[in-house]
Amino acid sequence: MSTESQKNDLLTIPDKNNQYIFVIESAYSLHISMRLYNIFSRRRIPVLDFQTSRLNGGERLRALIIIEETKENVLKLQSQLLRQVEVITVNLFEPVPERIGY
Repeated sequence: MSTESQKNDLLTIPDKNNQYIFVIESAYSLHISMRLYNIFSRRRIPVLDFQTSRLNGGERLRALIIIEETKENVLKLQSQLLRQVEVITVNLFEPVPERIGY
């Protein structure tokens, strides 16, 4: 049996199936990721996490943006984002793994 408080706790746990990660690796990662963040904000897409780190002694940056959105909407967004943001190397919208070790 579940109590009322357990039911409420379940409602606040995000659905892992609706979380996607957007990884950008280039010399312009910060600029590109800020543009994406603004696009997500305008569309009212929840951004759950935003991280940047330096690669190879600082020549390249890696930016990670984790969003919460349905798979159908993510697939619709994908082609629109590629037209709006000039991206060199990206891994577009992969489901967030169980454990993230960045």
